[in-house]
Order: sequence, then C-alpha cells, then structure tokens
Amino acid sequence: MRSAFYTGTVVHARRHPAHAFEPRVRMYWLELDEIPMLVRDGLVSTRRFARRCFRRADHPGDAATPLDVAIRDLVEGRTGARPCGPIALLTQLRQLGVRFDPVSFFYCLSPSRDAIEAVVADVSNTPWGERHAYVLAPDAGAAAPGGAALDVSVRKAFHVSPFLGMDVAHRFRLSLPGETLDVAIDDVGSDGVRFAARLRLARRPFAEGRRGACAPLATLAGIYARALRIALLGAPFHPHPRRLAARPADAEEPVS
Repeated sequence: MRSAFYTGTVVHARRHPAHAFEPRVRMYWLELDEIPMLVRDGLVSTRRFARRCFRRADHPGDAATPLDVAIRDLVEGRTGARPCGPIALLTQLRQLGVRFDPVSFFYCLSPSRDAIEAVVADVSNTPWGERHAYVLAPDAGAAAPGGAALDVSVRKAFHVSPFLGMDVAHRFRLSLPGETLDVAIDDVGSDGVRFAARLRLARRPFAEGRRGACAPLATLAGIYARALRIALLGAPFHPHPRRLAARPADAEEPVS
C-alpha cells in the first residue's frame, strides 16, 4: 500500500504586521486508485460522521465522475497535456462530520514516480465556503531551482483571508513526496514576500492516523484565534472582492 499518513508542522509568517505561528498538522496521502481498498478494509469510511471520512463531493468535479478522471480532465483542460501516471491526494480528511481543509494537493506523478507532471492545489475559504483549483505545471524543459520538484508562480485568483489582498502572485514550491514532504507557498507583491507558508511533513504508517483528537476542529479553532490576534495587531482588512471582474476560470494567469 502506498497510501500513508503524514504529520509535521505548517509555518505561517506575515511581514506587515510581523506575525508568525507554527501549529502541528496531520494529513493523509491517498493514492486515488487505492481509495476503494482503504474503504473496504475499514481504514477510511464514506460515512459522514466517521473518524476518517472521505467524500467524493468534497473534491473537484462532478460527484458522479471518478475523482482521478476529474483531475486528469482538469489538468488537460488547463494545460493541454493529460497526466498519464498515478495521482495521489494530500488532504485533511473529514472527521466526525467536520471538514476544515484550507488546501488539498493532487499530485500527478510521472508513470515511474520520479517526477511531478502537475499539481492541482484545491483551495477553500472560510467562512464563505468557496473553492478554487490552481493547476500547477512546469514549463516544458524548465528545471525547478533549489531542489524543488515543482516551482510555479501564478497570479492570485481567489480570496482566502481578509488580511491578504488580491494584488499578489502565489509562488508554489513542492518536493517530490517520499519519507518527507515539503510545500512552500509565498505571496509575492510589488514590495516582496508579504506572506509565507511552509508545510514540513514526515511519512508515517497509515494506521497511525487513527490516534489523536479531531484535527479539523483544532485547526479551525486555531485559525480563528490567530485571525483575532492579527486583527488586534492592526492588519489592513480586505473585504471579499465579489464585485471585481471575474478572472477566466479555465486558465491560470502565469507570472512572467
């Protein structure tokens, strides 16, 4: 079985006002072709209020379409190239009916698993309940700097935090998953990096994910506590840009 449990930390750091925190995080690595086996063996449930619940409707595409097909269609529609290797999902599973998963990553690996062909970053926002999928694919023949397996920048197209504006680019850097897994996301504006997130994880046996408290509830409580702290520090407030002209939904806006 290639599916696994990852545990580690995620660092959130902002420049103005200066503030950082580093909570622990628990995530699951689900090989999409293994999900039926995981459900059959009782390692994951499709019951809404289970300890570890996977629901197809929580992820991109029509719920009637197999998830791996939906992800391949999405990547092909945005990039023109259809992934042909295995796909795995890095996510926080729904627990006891609660889902709080700010971002899930679908890794489209090469057939030999030695490279990342594309990544779909499925981002959600709270409390608006919206989602946006960024499709991240390397330029043909381009090597990612600094040892990252994938290094892609795209214009921000989705409102997530009231303390971060839309006038930035997201820079995503992802390692090739193995015994460790690293993801870095920088929000880069005209004045440099305004916000940085670093996800550092270590692989564990899948069964270890059974231990611990309800992670989504703990994460959600921590997010709201930190939001209050940032507001008290005087961070500028950015309302949801509902009246802004919508960007095209079928293409990322690259950063040159």
